[in-house]
Amino acid sequence: MTLSKESTDFLQNLRLYLFSSGKNEEETEDIILELSHHLWDAEQDGKSVHHIVGQSPKAYMESLSSEMKPDLMGWLKYLPMIILGVFAYSLLGDAIHGNIAYSAYNLLACLFSLWLCCLFC
Repeated sequence: MTLSKESTDFLQNLRLYLFSSGKNEEETEDIILELSHHLWDAEQDGKSVHHIVGQSPKAYMESLSSEMKPDLMGWLKYLPMIILGVFAYSLLGDAIHGNIAYSAYNLLACLFSLWLCCLFC
């Protein structure tokens, strides 16, 4: 099944929009798959993307997004990466400036943060 460039672009934009809106990845992929079948059928009948999604693709994306629940647990898996990124950024900044000296409190806080990251990964 080969879709037109317009349909492919719409599906990619929809996937990105739903992912950035915090929607469940599996549910998003199911919607994309179903919509790609509808778009393919419409293209076989000589119709465009606008026949399926209406004149405003943005409004269609927003209506789909509003019907889906946010996936908070899915986004929590990124929290350890963010914490590690902040830790690495802080460490790199200190290394560049040449003042890598930490108190026992700083080391314990860093170790605790790393432990939390390992716990949730």
